[in-house]
Amino acid sequence: MLLCDIGNTSYHFQNSSHDYKENVDTFKPSSIQEKVYYICVNPKLIKLLQSLENWIDLSNFIDMKNYYESMGIDRIFACQTIKNGVIIDAGSAITVDVVNDGVFQGGFIYPGTVEMHEAYKNISSALDYPFNYEFDLAVLPKKLPRCY
Repeated sequence: MLLCDIGNTSYHFQNSSHDYKENVDTFKPSSIQEKVYYICVNPKLIKLLQSLENWIDLSNFIDMKNYYESMGIDRIFACQTIKNGVIIDAGSAITVDVVNDGVFQGGFIYPGTVEMHEAYKNISSALDYPFNYEFDLAVLPKKLPRCY
C-alpha cells in the first residue's frame, strides 16, 4: 500500500518499508501505476489527481460536517486520529487544533517558519537571523542573547 500526503511544496510518500518526498513542481503522479491513497491540500493537484484512477482521495471517507469549510484535510485527518489532545503541525504553516472526547473543538493557523523569519526581520534588524532547528529542548534558553 502506498500512502501520500500532498502539501503545497511536496508529495510525501510512505509505504511498508520507507518514506520519501517528491517536489510538486517536477513530480509526475501518472508515473505511479500502483494504487495510491492520498490526502491533498493543493487545489491545483486535486483536479489533476481526480483524473487518475489509481489515486484514491481519502477525503471522500471523512464526515466533513464537524470541521469548518476551509480547514485542510491534513489537519482533519490528524484530528481524526486522537480522542483528546492538542495537535501542532509545523510545515508551510503552523497549525494548532484541539480535540476533546473525539470532537474537534477548534483551531488556528500561523505563518510557517519561512514567513515568520520574514516578519521578524521586518520588526527589527536584530531579529534577522536564521532559526535554529537543532536546539535541545532539554536546554531551553533562560536569557536572551546579547544583541551587540
